[in-house]
Order: sequence, then structure tokens, then C-alpha cells
Amino acid sequence: MSSFTYPYFQPQRGVYLPWIMVRLGTRGAERQLSKPVVALVDSGAEVCFCSREIADYLGIELSKAQAQVFTTANDGRFTAYRVEMKLYVCRRAYRCQFYISEHLPKQLPIILGQRGFFDHHKVEFNFRKKEM
Repeated sequence: MSSFTYPYFQPQRGVYLPWIMVRLGTRGAERQLSKPVVALVDSGAEVCFCSREIADYLGIELSKAQAQVFTTANDGRFTAYRVEMKLYVCRRAYRCQFYISEHLPKQLPIILGQRGFFDHHKVEFNFRKKEM
């Protein structure tokens, strides 16, 4: 298995986050993002999320997608729609279930969670070295 090291990003003073650059595409790779996009590696997220803006850019149709309600850590609720996309990360490309949501922060358009990311990769966080 290949090994990669990614530095934490510092979006503001004193804040360090495990972000990596990824690309997304449609399930059959008919369309894909032309440039990598920042993604948060989130061990607390059960699944992977993607912004509605990216899904619209890729031409992903949500009218037939299965809706699911999620609860946030602060007990908020939001609906997201399950689709299969192609994830390009760590020099690999594979099909991955993403939940499309309008409620992701603009600065974090992709969240990589347990199902879809952690079940495909061994991830070690080293906060002292500010890397994963």
C-alpha cells in the first residue's frame, strides 16, 4: 500500500485542519472537476458529503436521488441526496457514495467521512507534527 503525508492547513491563526486536495467526477467519469478542490478529512463524519454547487457543475441530476436527513453535532438537521461519484485522491480513483447538500460551508465543499474514505485508506492523524 502506498503511503502519503499531507500537512494540516491553517485557515486562521491557531486553527489547524486535516485538509487534502481531491478531484471529483461523475460516476462514469464523463465529467470531472478540472482542478483539485479542498476536502476536509473528518473521522467524525459517517459518510462523504459534497456541495450542491459542485454537483450542479458536474451535471449530476438529483431528482431521482435518495434523500436522507442528517443530524449535525449541534443537533441541527439537513437533507442530503445520495449519488455515486468518482473520487480521485492519493493517486487513486474509485467510485464513492456522496451525499449532496446545500448546507456545507463554502470553504469546505467536500467532507470525506468513514464510509467512502476511511474504509478505503489507512489514515493517521499527527497533530503534534500537524500532518496526516
